[in-house]
Amino acid sequence: KYIKGALRATRLPSHLTSDDIDALPEDCGVYYMCDDAGKYVYIGKSINIRERILQHFNEDGFKTIKMRRMVHHIEHVLTGSELMAYLLESAEIKKHSPEINRAQKNKTESYALIKDSAPGGHLRYIIKHKDWLAGNEDAIQLFSNTKNAHNYLDYLIYQYQLCDSVQQAKTEELRPCNKFQLGICHGVCAVKESMASYNERFEAMHSKVNRFFTQNFIFFDRGRNADEQAAFVIENGFCSRTGYLNKEENYSDIEEIKTNLNFYKGNIESNGIILNHLKNNPGLTKKYF
Repeated sequence: KYIKGALRATRLPSHLTSDDIDALPEDCGVYYMCDDAGKYVYIGKSINIRERILQHFNEDGFKTIKMRRMVHHIEHVLTGSELMAYLLESAEIKKHSPEINRAQKNKTESYALIKDSAPGGHLRYIIKHKDWLAGNEDAIQLFSNTKNAHNYLDYLIYQYQLCDSVQQAKTEELRPCNKFQLGICHGVCAVKESMASYNERFEAMHSKVNRFFTQNFIFFDRGRNADEQAAFVIENGFCSRTGYLNKEENYSDIEEIKTNLNFYKGNIESNGIILNHLKNNPGLTKKYF
């Protein structure tokens, strides 16, 4: 662990002092590294902002060199909840596109498996980069690269006896696929299964393998102090509101809670962030509605 004074002054950007670093909080939140014009050049998150800043400047590498050259001061926003920090960081990076974040762009979980319709109306999955999505697509999972996405799709086709011709179709006409010849595909491509039957099987599989949200609920996390709690509303498949609630306040119903929270435009990426947080924190209180 880094302690006060552990960072040599020579490793700090020339416009920052040890007192500037010592003034940073040892709490959870988002930090903003700014240049001489106040423009954000790097945005990050941490459960301990001061410690993370110390780590940045004690590191070596091109990113740290740029930080030492460009950073003039550091701003921060406390969130209490680590999830709130994740969501705020993600939204702020998209909004401001800081130079150093762009250079170090995270490639993890960049590809989504999306439910789609083939030209003939048969259901299938397609793979898209998350930057190409509108945000309201029906995705089941995110992947770090297209190879992993294709491997999982191949598994689903084999496991649930789907049709390769439907997956690859560019026109309404289907031709018997190899898996039909092997007895895996039920034969929708050879007029042995109806489209209605195929789509019904597909929907049943889709509901089973979907890693995202099929129910409406609200859940609660740490607040910024002992008197409040963070709240997140999941509605119609995405996060729709976030914010903080007074623990002592008695809210009559979910609608009253929602009026005390801020609008949030959730997307596939935020769904992945939230899902991982819920998986790592199974004890969080949830209320379904």
